[in-house]
Amino acid sequence: MCGLTGAIAASVLSVLNYLYLVYTIPGYYDTDGVISWVACFFFYFGVKLVKGWQEKNRKSMTLYGLGLIVSFIALYHSWYIYYLFPGIFVGALILFTLLTWKRGKEKRPFFFAPLLLAVGIVAVLLILEKTLLSRVLGLFSLITSPVESGGSLFQNVFSSITELQKPPLWTEQISGLFRLDIFSDSNLCIINCIGGIVPFLSALAMCLIILIRIIRKDVRIEYLLLLIWYAVTLVLSFMGWRFIMLFAVPSAILAGNLAGSVSGLMDQRRFKLRPVCQGLLLVLLLLPTLCSAYRILTDFDYESDKPVGECLAKIRENTPEDTMLVSWWDCGYFLEEKGSRRTLFDGGTQHRERTFLVSRAFATEDEELSANIFRMLSGKGNKGISLMLSTFGDTEETLFLMDELLSGSKTEARELLLNKDISEELVNEITELLFPENVPPTECVITPDMPWICGWFPVYGQSMTERAEKPVRFAWEVHMMPISLSENGSTAIDTGNGYYVILEESDSSWYARSSLTEEPSEEQPMHVERVIIRDHDRYREYAQNNPLPKGEQDSDTDRASIPWTVIVTDDGQISTFSMVSSDLADSVFGRLVYLGGAGLTRYKEEPELSNEVLVYRILE
Repeated sequence: MCGLTGAIAASVLSVLNYLYLVYTIPGYYDTDGVISWVACFFFYFGVKLVKGWQEKNRKSMTLYGLGLIVSFIALYHSWYIYYLFPGIFVGALILFTLLTWKRGKEKRPFFFAPLLLAVGIVAVLLILEKTLLSRVLGLFSLITSPVESGGSLFQNVFSSITELQKPPLWTEQISGLFRLDIFSDSNLCIINCIGGIVPFLSALAMCLIILIRIIRKDVRIEYLLLLIWYAVTLVLSFMGWRFIMLFAVPSAILAGNLAGSVSGLMDQRRFKLRPVCQGLLLVLLLLPTLCSAYRILTDFDYESDKPVGECLAKIRENTPEDTMLVSWWDCGYFLEEKGSRRTLFDGGTQHRERTFLVSRAFATEDEELSANIFRMLSGKGNKGISLMLSTFGDTEETLFLMDELLSGSKTEARELLLNKDISEELVNEITELLFPENVPPTECVITPDMPWICGWFPVYGQSMTERAEKPVRFAWEVHMMPISLSENGSTAIDTGNGYYVILEESDSSWYARSSLTEEPSEEQPMHVERVIIRDHDRYREYAQNNPLPKGEQDSDTDRASIPWTVIVTDDGQISTFSMVSSDLADSVFGRLVYLGGAGLTRYKEEPELSNEVLVYRILE
């Protein structure tokens, strides 16, 4: 519709928009990237099919009809939100039929063909997705509901996904309008991510021009499709960051059309400086996008996933093919693809029950409970918790009972269940699901990013009652910082958070306290509760009698009131210093990360598989 100038602008804005680049960096390709360009093919073939019908060109209709079918199949296999795009096309077809409806003898043959095509697409969607409406409504409900979703038994996992946090249209910073300083978290917004204020306003202006053309009876299927596509994805963009990529494409096409229209007017009027003006127009539209794309591609750390890849290569070569991998869902698909092993938790299994169980296994201090949860999931998946909830009720008491069962042996669990008002046959079925036989080898894989997201473990791994009774923070101030211990027995460690930790060794004991200076002082900004020293396969724990900072004793939210644990590890080559909340240090996850599994008997470290990634075999 818009000539070479518009096509260049539309393609560059579409392909180099911020989120598309981030999700399609070499070595990382998310499903959003696939569905963005597959949707373009679907719409292209659909528009060409309608135009072939208008021109009564059977060859064109056949060719583009096949293309529409193939692109629909590709959409169906790309991402769960694939039905959004057939829905948009159906809306455009229905609107096109209504606006081109003609009465009397001048009716074109098969004037209702677009309507029939729309009905056919809807029929196919309903056959593929019999619960389409409820699924869509449920998805929107999960995205928009808070962490504590009413009286629900489980927390809403979608609340932890950064991509589903609601972005602003504009951050009220002038730089946000022109896509400057795009890597600043405080400056990211919808306008910024699609190329800045010029492409955004250009797309809006083109929408207005198209509306005027439609009012003047210039009704085209591509006009209606672009308007609906733009409006729907703009609304979705306000619901989550990841949807901005879907909005960037129609926005880029509309902005490109405006640029092409302006360029065409220059050509029609034979404007003398039109090549210069056309070049300036492209620069105005594309310069911010090109500059930020250059920064993204040059600043990206292509080596960041190398340790994980090397670890997975070792797992692939040194473990049985039926091995199950346990990790957080973020890396689930990556572990499956690179490790050629199944995972317990990935983007497709992050429903509430599985999220609760995995989080509880990491967050609990009970090693037996943790290991048994993972082995239960490896052997029977969610069948155990599903049968428990259906038998004893969808309540917190059922979850506490399940904890009690999984904290002991299979024999103990069976004896406990026999005292309940259920049949012996049901007791046997429950115990077989909770303690399955012939569980495949299960490896717990702790990737380097998991300490940064571990704060979600107690959020999803605790019941409402537990969270109300005992706030759990799972926080860290310093994470495995290399240090050099002073030979005189006293070391002042700059935490980088505005205070120091004074670490002393005296009389075979270790002491640590916080201070605002490099010398010990009475004022202690952070409450150090204990010190843990770990070297090789042993660790020593020393309780501290440091008082709470003044004025913070009654605070439940201030970090100064949190009991902190100082952990010093020495592997013979380097010493590292960590300062973590005591609840994190006591959890199974904390002991795996900071203590190398010391003191745990059900988790066996596998150094031959580990590097920066920690791997533990979960034993029976």
